[in-house]
Amino acid sequence: GFLAIGLFCLLRFQDKKAAKWEANLPDGPTTTTKRSITQMLRRWPVPLVIFMRFSQGFAQFAIFEVVPLWLISDRAVGGLNMS
Repeated sequence: GFLAIGLFCLLRFQDKKAAKWEANLPDGPTTTTKRSITQMLRRWPVPLVIFMRFSQGFAQFAIFEVVPLWLISDRAVGGLNMS
């Protein structure tokens, strides 16, 4: 969480054109704001952070859900029957 917030702030505040550009925006969302959000999501550490978050969620699910169920399942269904 903190890593993602830190990287976002680093990218957002590092871009000096963004502050000037946002001051001239109209009140409602436009296609240019949607395009700029898409461009921001494709900028370099953001895809890495998204991939790391996905990997962490996958590993946590495997450790806390899949492995215990595999360990306690019967051998007839492919488990280790360790209950």
